[in-house]
Amino acid sequence: MKLIAYIFIFFCFFPYLDFFNLGTDTQPTAMIMSTIIIFAYEKQKLNLPIILLWVLFIISLLFALGSTLDSFTTMKIIMNYLSPPLIAMAAYSIYRNQDFKLNFGIFCSILGIYFIVGVIQAYFISDFMTLFLNEGRGIMVGGRGVVSLTTEPSFYGSICLFFMVFSILNYDTKRNIYVALFLLFQVVFLAKSATTIALIGGSVLVFGTIQLMRFKLKYVLALFLFLSVSGIFHKQIFGVIEDTRIGAITTNFMENPLLIAQVDGSVATRLCSTVAPYFVIRHKCFKPMGYGRFLPFLKELNGQGKYKKLITKVTLTQRQRILGSINMALFQFGFIGLILPIAIFLAFRRLFRRDINLYAFILFILILFTQIQLTHAMTGLIFATALFKSKLMEKQSKAIA
Repeated sequence: MKLIAYIFIFFCFFPYLDFFNLGTDTQPTAMIMSTIIIFAYEKQKLNLPIILLWVLFIISLLFALGSTLDSFTTMKIIMNYLSPPLIAMAAYSIYRNQDFKLNFGIFCSILGIYFIVGVIQAYFISDFMTLFLNEGRGIMVGGRGVVSLTTEPSFYGSICLFFMVFSILNYDTKRNIYVALFLLFQVVFLAKSATTIALIGGSVLVFGTIQLMRFKLKYVLALFLFLSVSGIFHKQIFGVIEDTRIGAITTNFMENPLLIAQVDGSVATRLCSTVAPYFVIRHKCFKPMGYGRFLPFLKELNGQGKYKKLITKVTLTQRQRILGSINMALFQFGFIGLILPIAIFLAFRRLFRRDINLYAFILFILILFTQIQLTHAMTGLIFATALFKSKLMEKQSKAIA
């Protein structure tokens, strides 16, 4: 079983490797392996957070009956909601039954593979290793970065953030510092993902605000120092990134934040998906919208003359889907979709005694509000990791008491 566990973990860390030619970005390999693992263990431990994920999957089946989409697209949506409970249950079984922990050296080797492939794509062969992916979109186009072993630069950046969250949950502070610096380098200089950098900035801002409210001034002072240094050297920083897509988006945002969606179609599409729950709360009283109603809803709002600076021509001609995970659940299921963030919170909540774990939670939540789909295997793996660590902490607390 240990070999199967490592194969499963491998496919969780390399979710874009395409062996089935399904025409999708993330592949179902980890889901297939998780099914094998679940059946291999006779006794399964079901915790409330995992039960909630299964409840959400059952709800997705019920909503499929009223889908206005074609059968294949509807099935993809259902797979979105099946992936987290399946992978989380398998990963939790491995942690619980094998006392499994990924060796730090192996973890660093995984990061190194992404780095090496990214460097080769950036400086030598732009389509290196894309043969093993569904496709490699936007490599070095318009100031964008490379994809490494993902399908587009923003996904490369996002998986670096997933790795950062996984590292925080599993390793000590010193190792996390090395990992964070290594991953930040890949995000800024290889992926060059504006979305990822915005997520980092947003997570730091939210974390800093919470620490200020908790009167933990050391974090606030650290944030103030970082912003001060950034302000002093802003000309040098912009000199490095001005010719990249990050630089262009940042410049336009600084000049007029309200027009950022008009300037960049990709940003507009992601923003509309991210704020989809707000649209439902504001205009539909948080009622479930179901499948296939996102684009018609945007057209309805646009026809009413609302959100003209956000809902652009690009967003109105996009494919019929919502980019993201939590925001997708909140749009499609309305208030019922709150089951997903509640399940994630319950998996993490005992870990909040360490401030760095709170940051990991914030970053994880924000990642799931952007373009990352629930079929991404790292979602279920991180969920299970947080849940298992929480249970360990609970046992330790009871033992001390």
